[in-house]
Amino acid sequence: MKNVSTEKSGRRFPLILISLLASGALIRIINLGNIIFYWDEPLHSVRIAYQPLSFVLSHNDGSAFFALCTHFLLSLGKLEVMARLTSVVFGVIAVAAVFFLGKILISRKAGLIAAALVTFSPVLIQYSQYSRMYATYSAFSLLTVYFFFRAITENRTVPWVLFSASIVLNAYNHIFSLFVIPVFGLFTLITWLVEGIQKKPNKEKPFHPKKIFRFAAWTLAALLIAGFLYIPDIGLRDYVAASMDQAVGPVQRGVSPFVLIQIILKELFNASSPAFLLIFLGLAGLGFLSSLRTRFRECLFVLLYLLVPFIIFVLIRPNEAAVLSAGRYFLFLLPVLFIFTGQGILSSIRWILRFVPRLKPGSLNKTTLQNALAIIIVILLIGMGFDIKSYYSDYWKLGSVRVEPEVTKFLEHNLKHDAFVLIDEVPASSLMLAMNPLTKDLALSQIEHIIRNNLVVTEKKHPVMIIRTLPNWLKYFSHKKIDFWVITPHAREKEPPVLPSIPDTTSPNIFPLKNHLLLGFLDQNQSLRYKMEQALTILRSIHSNLSNSKDYHYLTSWIRLLMEDLDGSLSELNKALEIDLPPKETGFAGGSIFSRALNSIFNMTPAELRRRHDQRFHEAIAYLLLSQGDKLRNSGKTKKAVLAYRTCTELSITYHEQVSIRLGFLANKKFRKGQAEESIPYYKEAIRLNPQRYDLMFMLAEALSRTGKQKEAKKIYQKVFGLEALPPRTWKKLLQTDPLVLIWKKDNIFFMLFRSQKGGTLRGEISSGSKIKNVGKHMFVKSDHADLEKNRLFLDLTTNKGTIKLISFQSAGKSRVTFDLLVNNDKKNLNIVVVNTGQNPTRIPFTWRF
Repeated sequence: MKNVSTEKSGRRFPLILISLLASGALIRIINLGNIIFYWDEPLHSVRIAYQPLSFVLSHNDGSAFFALCTHFLLSLGKLEVMARLTSVVFGVIAVAAVFFLGKILISRKAGLIAAALVTFSPVLIQYSQYSRMYATYSAFSLLTVYFFFRAITENRTVPWVLFSASIVLNAYNHIFSLFVIPVFGLFTLITWLVEGIQKKPNKEKPFHPKKIFRFAAWTLAALLIAGFLYIPDIGLRDYVAASMDQAVGPVQRGVSPFVLIQIILKELFNASSPAFLLIFLGLAGLGFLSSLRTRFRECLFVLLYLLVPFIIFVLIRPNEAAVLSAGRYFLFLLPVLFIFTGQGILSSIRWILRFVPRLKPGSLNKTTLQNALAIIIVILLIGMGFDIKSYYSDYWKLGSVRVEPEVTKFLEHNLKHDAFVLIDEVPASSLMLAMNPLTKDLALSQIEHIIRNNLVVTEKKHPVMIIRTLPNWLKYFSHKKIDFWVITPHAREKEPPVLPSIPDTTSPNIFPLKNHLLLGFLDQNQSLRYKMEQALTILRSIHSNLSNSKDYHYLTSWIRLLMEDLDGSLSELNKALEIDLPPKETGFAGGSIFSRALNSIFNMTPAELRRRHDQRFHEAIAYLLLSQGDKLRNSGKTKKAVLAYRTCTELSITYHEQVSIRLGFLANKKFRKGQAEESIPYYKEAIRLNPQRYDLMFMLAEALSRTGKQKEAKKIYQKVFGLEALPPRTWKKLLQTDPLVLIWKKDNIFFMLFRSQKGGTLRGEISSGSKIKNVGKHMFVKSDHADLEKNRLFLDLTTNKGTIKLISFQSAGKSRVTFDLLVNNDKKNLNIVVVNTGQNPTRIPFTWRF
């Protein structure tokens, strides 16, 4: 007799899967056409895909399948929707694919949990709403593994054909997928060898040698077809050639594998906190270990799937751009990790229920209880573990703009050149956007730049692409003679605005539409920043509510910095900061029922959304303040430079470390000139912004000591050396030894200081039992050298009267570090103090293990 509970459970699986597919489709399609193009979307996808077919085939950036899909879709509807539709479709396919793969690898329940995690993963949602090949890459990778296991188990022609087709499509979609091919080969070979040694072939389907031949034949056929398809791709050939040169060229300093793993995991999981990242990984590890006994083959495959592509990636010595993109390159790993996370959840529940007393008759049976607990844990992981809120606020709310059809239609007929545009509506008002008319006659050089110079555009109607820009782009283009447009709400039924007279300028072109007013600043003799200033003067006369006024002050502050007017910028910034908006005037009040419901779910009040909106202005202004401070510092205007730096740090925590470095430069410069008293405030401010700058702490202590503030100096020295109290002997040597070489270790960083009141030289080398890395050179001039060769650091330093040289470096573990130093051409150990030991070396060279 069949188990009724099992039958009901079996019927629930398709219903739950269909619900997840519907939810995944809804989440990915909502707001799709309002998210402004960003990152690589406009340059490496839309512009390429819009070109003639021959161009797409030869310049698709190694993502031909996605480029071709987009090419045929772009003309069918709204640009933003059509450019991303392929990603949406394959993002939903990935939900189904991970379920069926989980069913083969572990169990239906593990696959269903993985499908739920894929459905609501903010990373996978983002790439499903992003016009690049990564959503298709993830889906094809899942399908390739699924059909591989079907083929290797059943050894029938249809699964082998589907496996081979998946390889072709995946390789043609993303060249990085070729890194996974060795995994299939290694797994096939290892499985065959193991079963051959055991002489106990799998009872269900013996691992016959014919499988190896079929695998090799179908895989080789797939690679040949993919290679043939890529023959026209000029861009891919250049990329492969450059990668080979990188791999066989001289070894350069790069990121360590451990740091690379951190970068990948951080982007893949997008956990709300490090604790949840550990929970996800812990559950995946538990799922892997609990499956080893019954699913050894599958676990072996997954282990190879995780390790082999990563090892290959490290061996090819990826450049900086590849390292920054590593998370998306390894996106194919995330759904598979989710399968084992699901198994980890199920295993932990079974382990917990062992300690639950036997259930009484009439109560919930154990299977129902397990299912209920699994649902609760999955909901908690999705709701609390994923940082969905950040994606919702940054892209759905603050990264979206709905351009009305009347505006789109007007621009399609009238935008003839690349231009910048201000959409005078929240939240787009906090972004400076670029606009490009799409044409089918572009050269490759005209595709790879946000604004294309000397672009010849016909008078025909063209789709218009709107692009999010970065503050550094605007800084670069602000002095160029580029068109500038303003789109601002204004009903035609209202009285036409009276535009203020702007002396010595050419009036803008005014285009009144039904619900909007368009201003076109098209004079080819005026710079972009000048046109922006004109536009804000006009906008102030049209709109006078508090929300607009606050934005206009921020924008004027931004523009004043582009004109290098620091005082004017700070004045406008203060005016913006003084405006306190009531909830009804934030610009975010109201909206659709659905929008209000989502705001409530993510606790996005109008005040919180306005704060994030304003923070975008703060970040942009802070970036320009940092740049302006550098110019002022280089021109000798120290006080104004410090004012710019301090305002920068008040607006954004992003620039604390960079400002700390700059204030340290100013402080060191004054110290070298003998102005110890004047250097103290700069040192203190630099240390406040970056408390890990022990070199600046030491310099602060030196400055305090030279100005007679010995008690305060002594406290700073203690912090620098990591000592609860400064031994009298060390304090005495600090004050009296000249020249002085001081060596200590703090937070796994070695520091060595060289100071001389009369001037002197320090030559020699530092060697370690392990690799020396992260060498810091402080107070150096051009004549000073600290040259690193693996585990040896060669020194040649000179001090003038009263100056200090400081070196910091790291060496792994408890390595033995040897110092072979020559002070003023004389090997006298009395000049060397090792702080952490309280002793002096008795001979040179000396070796010490800290």
